[in-house]
Amino acid sequence: MGDVSLNGAVQAFDASQVLQYTASLLTLNATQLQVGDVTGNGGVTALDASHILQHVVGLRPTFDAELGMAPGGGQQMMMQPAPVALSIADGLATAGDTFTVDVSVAGVTELYSLQFTVNFDAAHLQLHEVQSLLPETFAWVHGVPGSGTVVCSAASPYALTQDGVVFRLTFIAGPDLANELITYAEPTAVLVDEVDMTQHAVHGILTLLPGLSTGLNDLTDALGVLVYPNPAIDGFTVTWASGGTGAVQLSLFDLTGRIVYDRRVSPMGGSSVRIERGDLGPQAAGPHMLRVAQGDMVKWVRIVLDRP
Repeated sequence: MGDVSLNGAVQAFDASQVLQYTASLLTLNATQLQVGDVTGNGGVTALDASHILQHVVGLRPTFDAELGMAPGGGQQMMMQPAPVALSIADGLATAGDTFTVDVSVAGVTELYSLQFTVNFDAAHLQLHEVQSLLPETFAWVHGVPGSGTVVCSAASPYALTQDGVVFRLTFIAGPDLANELITYAEPTAVLVDEVDMTQHAVHGILTLLPGLSTGLNDLTDALGVLVYPNPAIDGFTVTWASGGTGAVQLSLFDLTGRIVYDRRVSPMGGSSVRIERGDLGPQAAGPHMLRVAQGDMVKWVRIVLDRP
């Protein structure tokens, strides 16, 4: 058991082949599938790779399948006693921008293997890079350009025992966006140590914006929005044309899509607002997106907050 490469020895390369198979990068024949199912659960998953790695480093002398035990029955390994939630963070990007979205797990006690698929809108997003942030882990990733799908698979001989970020996805937003678009990064087929945790997975909301102004001099802006100074340190002022009717809504977002400032200004409240750095919280820094809306007119402005 465990000799997936069929070279006469169980090695880390066998675990790598299992992960490649689970990420749809490699096809295994019937014999390889049989010897690769070292947990004895009837299929080959990332947990089999974890058990093979444990065997290679001396943590698992014998495989469960050889002992006729239920998957995970060895003393070295315990199945997850409670649900583990895999979640994809929200994101905010401008047309043509490259941006990252983190994939995290929560509720972890002992996690040896993880595999999942992420579905996304290939018409407006291009997958640029996938990075595994799991320590002491073999990981394989497979995404077909234009498919809107990426498969991630990882395993380790040692248990992950705390919650945190496990993968980082980097996308490029499509260049042709006339209006803001809400789309999703949807996790499916989530297996944590061979336990299906898909029902506990949380999708990420991705907000894609059309090309942004600096807010300094944009003659195409019907709202007449100006933002200064930009970049800003202590704060910045937002002004807009005073001839419009209806209230003006100001919303400032960080790059995760979280609103850090939200204010509604009535028509009688003037046509400018000063936003102080203290209004945004102590962690506010780097690029932010300001949304200025009045009726059907919406203007997005990129603002950079430099640290004091």
